[in-house]
Amino acid sequence: MRESTACPIFDGDCPGRITSSGGRGRMLRMLHTLVLGTAIGMAAAQELPMVDITLVQTDVDRYDVRVRPDGPFNGLFHSYLFTLRWSADATATGLDLDPTMDMEDISLYPLLSGTFVTSNGYKYGAYTAESIVSLSSVGQSWEGGEEVTIATVQVLGGIADLQIANDDWTHANNGDYYLSLNGYERQGEIYSTSTDLSAIGTAVDQALRCTMEGDRLKVDLVMGEARMLDYQLVDMRGRVIREGVFAVPEGRSTRTMDIGRPAAGTYAFQVRAEEWGQSTRVNIIH
Repeated sequence: MRESTACPIFDGDCPGRITSSGGRGRMLRMLHTLVLGTAIGMAAAQELPMVDITLVQTDVDRYDVRVRPDGPFNGLFHSYLFTLRWSADATATGLDLDPTMDMEDISLYPLLSGTFVTSNGYKYGAYTAESIVSLSSVGQSWEGGEEVTIATVQVLGGIADLQIANDDWTHANNGDYYLSLNGYERQGEIYSTSTDLSAIGTAVDQALRCTMEGDRLKVDLVMGEARMLDYQLVDMRGRVIREGVFAVPEGRSTRTMDIGRPAAGTYAFQVRAEEWGQSTRVNIIH
C-alpha cells in the first residue's frame, strides 16, 4: 500500500509546512480571530429585532405595507423582499408601489422583481428594495411593537384581494418574505389585520395620487381639513426639480400644475404640512 503524501496542518513532510512555534502561533491567532469574529457577528445579530410584516387595506384600491419590529432599532434597514398575491380573476390590471417619505429619506424604493406571474389561480408580484443609508443618519428610529409603513400600494384598473404570500409558489421561486437589518437576516412573521371596509371612506382622512396629462401634472387629493401644502418634485437622485405651495380644501379635490418639461423618468411628488406628509411616484414619458 502506498503511503499518503497528504499534508495535515502542522505536520507532514510537504513544501510550505508550518514547523516553527512562531508559525504555529500565527496560525492559531488567525483561527482564534476568525472564531471570535464569527461569535461577535452572531451576538450582534441576536441583539437586532425580528421584524414582522403585514398588509393593511386603507381604501377599496389602496393598501399599506407595514413592518413591526419587536425591539428598538436605528441602524441600517438594508433590504427586504415580499410577494403580493391576488386572485387571477380579479379586475385589477396591475399594481403601483411607492415608498413612504420616511423610506424615501433612506432611499429604500420598492421595485418589481421580474414581471407579474399567474400560477394556480393567483397572480404574483415580488417586490424588493435595498439601501445603504442608516435610519440614524436621517434622524429616524424604530420602537419595539410599533408599526412602520414602508410602502403604499395602488391597485390599477380595478380591485384585487391582495395578500402578502408565503406559499408553494413563493417557496419555489425565491419569493418568501425576507428582511435584513445591518446585513443580518431578521424577518419575522406575516401577520394579519382586520379592516372594516364600510369605514374606509371615513378612516382615510388624506390621500394623494398623481398622473401626467401631457406636460401637466394632475394631482388628486383627499384631505381631512383645508390646509396649505408645500410640494416638491424630486428625481431619483434626490434633486428637487420643482417646488412650491398651494392651498387645498377639505375633502376630495383635483388640481393641475405646470411642471415644465423635466427629463423622462421616475420622480417622487411630495406634499408636506405641519407634522404630516405624503409622497407618490410619477412616471414622466415624452
